Amino acid sequence: MIVAIGSTRPAKVQAVKDAFEAVRAYFLRPGEAFEFETYSIPSHVADMPTTLPELMAGARNRAKNLQKIREKADFYVGLEGGFFQQRPQENDPVQTFLQGWAFVTNGRSESFGASYCAPVPDALVKAVYEDHLELGVIIDRFSGAKNVRDHRGAFGIFTLDILTRSHSFKTALWGALAPFYNPSLYQKSLD
Repeated sequence: MIVAIGSTRPAKVQAVKDAFEAVRAYFLRPGEAFEFETYSIPSHVADMPTTLPELMAGARNRAKNLQKIREKADFYVGLEGGFFQQRPQENDPVQTFLQGWAFVTNGRSESFGASYCAPVPDALVKAVYEDHLELGVIIDRFSGAKNVRDHRGAFGIFTLDILTRSHSFKTALWGALAPFYNPSLYQKSLD
C-alpha cells in the first residue's frame, strides 16, 4: 500500500509512518507493508500560517497537489502547522496557540484531523504577528537549539519534549484517518 506524503521534513515523515503503522491492522493483511514516498509539495498558503482556515487549506493543498503529480498512491497526506488566535469569551484577551493539521485522501474520500494545541510564548506571538517572521526561522534563536523545525519542533520546546512536532502530527493523522480505519461508524445513521 503506497502512502504519498506531501513533505520531506523528518518530523512530518516520521509522524506519517508512525500513524499508519499504529493502524496497520485496518489496512493491511499479514505480511503486507506500507510503502512511504516523500515529496516536497508547496502549501500555497503563507510560510507561517496564522489562522485555522490557512492551516486547513495548507494541509489540503499539499495532499491535493501531490495527487496531481503522483497519480497511483493509495493515500495522499498533507500536513500543516502554525498558529491561530482565539478569544475564550468576548471580553477576554486573545490567546495564541500552536497546532498541527492533517488532511488525508484516497482519491474518493477525504478527511481532516487536528492535533492538540499549546499556548505560544508572547515573544513568539509578537515575532510572528507583528514582525511577520516565520516560526521555523525564529524558534532556533528563541530556544538556543539548532534545526528545531525538523526534529522536536516548537511543541518540543514549549513542552520540554513531553510532546513534539512529530507527536502533534501523529495525533492529527489518527483523527484524519478515523473515517478510513473505522468506516462503519462514519457511515452509520441514528435511525
